[in-house]
This record gives sequence, C-alpha cells and structure tokens, in this order.
Amino acid sequence: MYIREVECPQCSARVILDGAVWEIGTVRMRCPTCAHYFLPPGSPRSRTIESVTNASVSITIWEPEHAR
Repeated sequence: MYIREVECPQCSARVILDGAVWEIGTVRMRCPTCAHYFLPPGSPRSRTIESVTNASVSITIWEPEHAR
C-alpha cells in the first residue's frame, strides 16, 4: 500500500489518503479539518473504483446532499 498527501483547497490542511483512491480521482475526499468535500488534486484518473476494490460489479459512491 502506498499513500498520498494532498492539500484541502479550502483550508490548506494536509489530507492523507490511499494512493489507489488518489488514482481514481473521481471520489471526493472529506477534509477532516473543515469538512469540505473535494476531488484529489493532480490525480491521473487512471483507475476505476471497481479495479481498486477488485469488484466484479458496478460500484456507486453515495455522498451526503450537502456535499455537492
């Protein structure tokens, strides 16, 4: 497992996340400091959620309504 450290665009807090989640790039992160939801900056968007989780079915990510 490898990790990535990204910066929250709202409060500049450093957020640590799994590198595979960073590679997906379409799953929004929640900043633990300000609760802002954001996409990981600089992601290559080179992997799918299904490939990272080794799933053979489609996966849908649900977010709270206020996060949009």
